[in-house]
Amino acid sequence: STSLTWAVLDLLVSTGTITERARRTLKSEIKKFDLHDELLFGCILDPGEYLLPLKVTKNSPHRARDRWQGTIRQLPPVHSTMMKTSSYSFPFRVEFISQPADAELTSIIGLIYHTALLLPNYAFPVGIDIADKYAKIPDWLSRGVSAQLAASIFKKCIQSGDVRLLQQMRTLL
Repeated sequence: STSLTWAVLDLLVSTGTITERARRTLKSEIKKFDLHDELLFGCILDPGEYLLPLKVTKNSPHRARDRWQGTIRQLPPVHSTMMKTSSYSFPFRVEFISQPADAELTSIIGLIYHTALLLPNYAFPVGIDIADKYAKIPDWLSRGVSAQLAASIFKKCIQSGDVRLLQQMRTLL
């Protein structure tokens, strides 16, 4: 997904940091190289860093079947961020149903960050890992999705020519 990248670009235009023309150019280049939030923010964020959550519309009515468009319109936008927990992993998305207050955000992000450090070389919240195990997702499904994601990210790392990203990916694999 590039939903958070688009939200960041929209914010940069609205604050006058970049021009509309710059946003169009960036969007074109991001699409050209098929870059996604994980790779882009993996290059920007250092371990322990995250973005302040931005409002992101995840469910667009025009992508839904006709009979579901009314229902989809009722779904609220989410507030989304990316968090990077270690130098050898890509960041992961954290979503909130509403914008948390600053003190609450700091507390929640701190909890997520520290639970992601509980499993060595894993860099993902341990609670979600436990829930995933109880959800009984078939291994054949998990393996296929993981292999496809790894191949896609590895391809992007090679295309980028960034040695640090390539090293991260090799360590991850």
